[in-house]
Amino acid sequence: MPTPVIHGDKDQTVSIEASGQVAHRLIPGSRLEVYGGAPYGLLITGEDRLNADLLNFARS
Repeated sequence: MPTPVIHGDKDQTVSIEASGQVAHRLIPGSRLEVYGGAPYGLLITGEDRLNADLLNFARS
């Protein structure tokens, strides 16, 4: 099943290497979207972009 994996590359709480990249490797058909410069808490720090990316993913 298609799955979006969205992660900020400046997340100091949960690193992209320990979470986003691992999830992407383990979930067949996943699509990794890396937010350059984005920290932890994308629901707050990247709300507009995250919402747009999730809507685009749902439409695809």
